[in-house]
Order: sequence, then C-alpha cells, then structure tokens
Amino acid sequence: MKPVEEFQKELRKSRASSMIEFDAKKLAYKNKRKEAEDTHKDDPLGLEEALKELGTPPDDLLSPTFISTDPTIEGLTANLGITRGSLGVFSDEGGSFLGGHSMSKENRLKTSATLSSLWDGKPINRTRSTGGVVETYYGRRLAVHLMTQPIAAEQLLADPIANGQGPLARCLIAAPKSTIGTRMSQDSDPSNVARVAKVISERIAKELPVEEGTQNTLRLRKLLLSADAKRLLCAFADEVESGQRTDGPYAAITAFASKAAEHAARIAGVLTLFEDLGAMDVSEQSMADAIILARFYLSEAKRLHDGAIIPKDVQDAEKLRVWLVDAWDEDFINTRPITNRGPLRDTKTARAALKLLEEAGCLEKAPQGVSVGGHSAREAWRLIQ
Repeated sequence: MKPVEEFQKELRKSRASSMIEFDAKKLAYKNKRKEAEDTHKDDPLGLEEALKELGTPPDDLLSPTFISTDPTIEGLTANLGITRGSLGVFSDEGGSFLGGHSMSKENRLKTSATLSSLWDGKPINRTRSTGGVVETYYGRRLAVHLMTQPIAAEQLLADPIANGQGPLARCLIAAPKSTIGTRMSQDSDPSNVARVAKVISERIAKELPVEEGTQNTLRLRKLLLSADAKRLLCAFADEVESGQRTDGPYAAITAFASKAAEHAARIAGVLTLFEDLGAMDVSEQSMADAIILARFYLSEAKRLHDGAIIPKDVQDAEKLRVWLVDAWDEDFINTRPITNRGPLRDTKTARAALKLLEEAGCLEKAPQGVSVGGHSAREAWRLIQ
C-alpha cells in the first residue's frame, strides 16, 4: 500500500496548490451570476439567456482521498461523487468494518446490495439528505480487501444475508494456515515486493480516462479474450457448472461456483494489465494462471463452507484432539494445561471439549488424584492410545 499512500500525499499537495485558483473562479462565477440576476430582475427571458451564456459553475476539486479503511456505506456512496472514479476499501483490521455501522443488523441488507451492485458495475443511486435529490453515479469501480480475525470471518460466513444477497459470492475468500514459527528472514525475497510496488506506482500515476464533460465517470474500454484464452475459460466454466449438480463437488457452494468463471476472467484481466497496461486482449497464459487461482478460491470456499456447518463445540474438540496428539506427552489431561498453553483459553470450553472427546471414545475419565503436569488433579481424563 505504500505507493498508494504516497500517491494520495501527492494528490493532497496538488489540490492545496490549486485551491486559491479554484476559489477565485468560484467567486467570479458567483459575482457574475448575481450581476446577471440584478440586471435582469424584471426580465425573465433576458435572465435565462444571460445564465445560459454564463454556463455552469466550476467543478469542485476532487477529494485526494480514494482509500478508506472503515467506511459507512453512506459515506462510501457519497465519496463516489467527490473523488476519483476508482475507490478502495483496504484494511488489515477488517473486523472494524464487519462489526461496524454498515454491517449492523439494520444496515446489513442495504450494504450487501450496494456492494453487490458496485461489483456488477451497475450505476449507483444516492438520495441526498437535503431536498431528497437523487444523484446517479455511472462508471465507478470499487476494490475491497479486508483482513480479519477468524471469529469475525466465521460470523460473516454464517450470515444468511451476506450469503443470500450475494457479496460473499463476489469475494475471493481465503483462510490460510498460520505461518507463525516458520517465517524465517532468509526465506523472504524483497525483490518481489519491490517489483510489485514499482508496477503499482507506475499504474496508479496514470491519469484515469473519464467521459467527456466529467471529472470522475470512468471511460471504460473492453479487454478482449484471445481465442486460446476464451477456449480455456469456456472449458473451466463448463467444468464448474457440471460440478454444481446435486452430487457434484460444488453442490454446497453454488453461489460462489456460479461466479467462478467470471472471477477467473477478472483475475486474468488484472494479471494482463499488471504486465502491460496497454494490452488489447488476454493471453492464453494469463487465463491459465487465473484459472489456477480461481481453482484455489473454489477449494477455499468449499473448505470454509464445510467448516462452517460443523458446530463450534465440535470444532473446539477437534482442535483439542489434534493438540493432544501433537503436543501432549503425558497419560492424563485436565483443563489447566489446555487453558494455559493449549488451543482453548477458558475452562468451560476446555471441559466441554474434553467431555465430547470422552463421548467419542478418545478419552476416558481418570480416577481422582492422578498427576497432570506434576499436580494432583481432582478431575482428569486418560488418553486412549
């Protein structure tokens, strides 16, 4: 994000230097309009001609801020009118957005519908609070990237509105296994990050093409598919469509799977323009790489769905079972070591998980007074080998 932040700083400087000239133009227009109204106060036709000759007032300077971290949906749609035609919602604390005003019970449906419309590229209507004026914004684009803790993500994945209304199917969701403990400095390659940053700096500095007579209505061009790219995409689309049958691998994630081909096409477009902003079509290689990524997100969607339908207490019990197998080398266990250094952090949850594992035959109740971690335990379980 550093190149984006640096570019926003430059836009702020540019806007500040242009403000004096803009204020002068705005004041001049205001004075000329008042002069015309005074001159033709008894001549409506003359006033109409004078105002036509005067023309429209100078456009307000665009806001230099086009990246938000925790917007309300009202604030986001308001920004569509005052900043660049391409906006971003990027945050490494996405829980503040998911748990905030826009995703509250009262606003979740409206937010979901608006985000879905922006993903689809539809015009966005905004009713202003003063006078009930309805503004329609065309040619706007939004990118959203949120990182969040599992507990917030799990609530969203289980939300019927987010799933039913459609925004989740329009997101590329991944929950990779933690790499903590393996992030060694010699394994990192700063040249990759530097290359990406360099390309972003070059791309973002390009002036956005806009429709004539507008400041921020994007003039979009078509990025066509080469014949080979189209062949790959059609084959992938047919494969995923077949997989949505009742006995298919994607039967439980049809909302996302139905958009998998479009996701692949969008990813291919991004990969193409990352390499060459002036490219006229998507190559076979870009589409092949995009389909690899789309398959990954399909597998993640399926894995996360399968995990979401498992009750929380069963998930806790499985975490405990894995930890006991991998990290516990004594014959007996109780809640103390589990909450002190194990995968569960409160006694009530740990005891419930132990009882579930007992019912499943993984543990059996131990006699009172056995030693666990060097301490006599009033309640403990024996691991069954």
